[in-house]
Amino acid sequence: MNSELENTQTKELVLIENVPMDQNPAAVYLAGLSESGRRSQRQALDVIAGLLTGSNDAFACNWPAVRFQHAAAVRSKLSEMYAPATVNKALSALRGTLKAAWKLDQIPGNDYHKAVSVENITGETVPAGRGLSSGEIAALLRACEKDISNAGARDAAVIAVMYASGLRRQEVIDLDLD
Repeated sequence: MNSELENTQTKELVLIENVPMDQNPAAVYLAGLSESGRRSQRQALDVIAGLLTGSNDAFACNWPAVRFQHAAAVRSKLSEMYAPATVNKALSALRGTLKAAWKLDQIPGNDYHKAVSVENITGETVPAGRGLSSGEIAALLRACEKDISNAGARDAAVIAVMYASGLRRQEVIDLDLD
């Protein structure tokens, strides 16, 4: 863990006493989501709680104590670990939890607005499922040719089968020698 984030891990961010679920900002935020959204955002909050407290439990984090410097450090660390879309999903969970803390009168409005002002990550990802050009296929095969191990020959064969038959990755994985 980098020192920037270690500096954010303070005792005040660790929840010392059990808080009733109707007063826990993470629980209140998650309760307002659909079941699938709840599961996904709970995982994101667990990761953030781990970064802030060392414990991967969203319900054990003292969310009302999170301030701008904590949110900025979390954004920075998450951007080193995950793709932009995943970071932005986690930041959305953080904002929603802090909003619940604000609505529960657990965090002053000024501190809340500063903490949620952390901006999303921008980035580009290659679209899933796009077709490769013949030049890209040729470059892949040249790279396989340079690999003199059995893996190079295997990879070239997999690429050739995928290209010639139009199979997707999972379909190639599911192929059986028979």
